Amino acid sequence: MQSKDRSSVKPMHKSYRRHTVLFVLIALIVAVEACLLGADLGLWGSRLWRSYAYLLGAFRPSLLTSVATFWDGQRYGMFVTHIFVHIGPFHTITNVIALALLGHYALERLRQRAVVLVFFVSAIGGALMFTLLPGTSGVMTGASGALSGLAAAWGVQSLMSGYTPPRSLGMVLAVIALTTLLELGLQDHMAWQAHFGGAVTGAILGLMLYRRP
Repeated sequence: MQSKDRSSVKPMHKSYRRHTVLFVLIALIVAVEACLLGADLGLWGSRLWRSYAYLLGAFRPSLLTSVATFWDGQRYGMFVTHIFVHIGPFHTITNVIALALLGHYALERLRQRAVVLVFFVSAIGGALMFTLLPGTSGVMTGASGALSGLAAAWGVQSLMSGYTPPRSLGMVLAVIALTTLLELGLQDHMAWQAHFGGAVTGAILGLMLYRRP
């Protein structure tokens, strides 16, 4: 009786350990938004906190060539900090849900370290593309580039392995479409350049990280 219970719990325990990286990333994103939302509601701090977060954490291509920045190293640090700054709770929730789902599928193909690599490098790739391509709004926030990278890496790995379950493919495509539509509704100008750059970066990493079974 006891051995049977242990065997049934063990796979779930392994699953939780395999998803640790997702729990950490989601916790960081939620923690930042919780601090800003609490300040917006007057529960603590100042209602200027979100404005400060945009100034200090958002990605701004203009800072790459600017002599003055808001903090030392910002022109480099913003390639990562923009991931954790969102325009509000709804934007945060949609990105967190997308991260949970896309990250789950990515972990079916990649190890945790590889998922972390794809997540952050895709965000950097998206920011670079946001800088290079025309039509930018000047400021970018959120994890769109990183999420596109996870989806692309998963897709490439699935194609290389020769098998993609229809349900998984449908879920990934639905998450991408829903996230894109929600961002279009939330913002006057969606950073499509970041989506594109993140996807290209993720696809390249997916090819580089592929291991034949």
